Amino acid sequence: MSVRFNKNYTKFLIFIMVLALGGMLTIAKWDMWFAPDRKPSLRPTTINNVTLRIETNVIRIQNAMQDMMFSKYPKQLDGYVLLINQLEAVVYSDFVEMGNNSGNGNVEYQKALSLFHEWKKIRDKVLELASAKSTMRAEDMVRGQSAAQSMKIRMALKSLNVFSEKRAENFDAAMPDAPTDRQRNQ
Repeated sequence: MSVRFNKNYTKFLIFIMVLALGGMLTIAKWDMWFAPDRKPSLRPTTINNVTLRIETNVIRIQNAMQDMMFSKYPKQLDGYVLLINQLEAVVYSDFVEMGNNSGNGNVEYQKALSLFHEWKKIRDKVLELASAKSTMRAEDMVRGQSAAQSMKIRMALKSLNVFSEKRAENFDAAMPDAPTDRQRNQ
């Protein structure tokens, strides 16, 4: 069996040799591309997205509670209660995520979480009044106590976000300048 060298076979061999040469050069110059000083340092995470999600869901809960006051049928009321409970579960999971990123000992985090726990008591009372068909008292609570508490939560989340951004800025200021001006092939 003799192998005939035709054009396609020769082109294929040249292509394989070029790939092998490129691979060897990459391995030889690995430090140029992945030097230890080129690795980014871990910057403290800002929790902007999590606070925005929590704030959005707090607003959605407050709106659902206001809309619940206009429900005339028990099925409508049950739908709003289900929505509020689902949003509450999402907010609690976001608070857990935020606690993992900002530290559970953070004062602003603890304040926002305690305000949310206090709001839970108000929401439960509103749901109890709405189920008992005492809609006027429930409506007054939603527009008064509940709205004020949700605003306090939103303000606490904003102060938490400002704290997180300041912490990240302090980290950036304390970091020495990375050698980004150095050319790659030196």
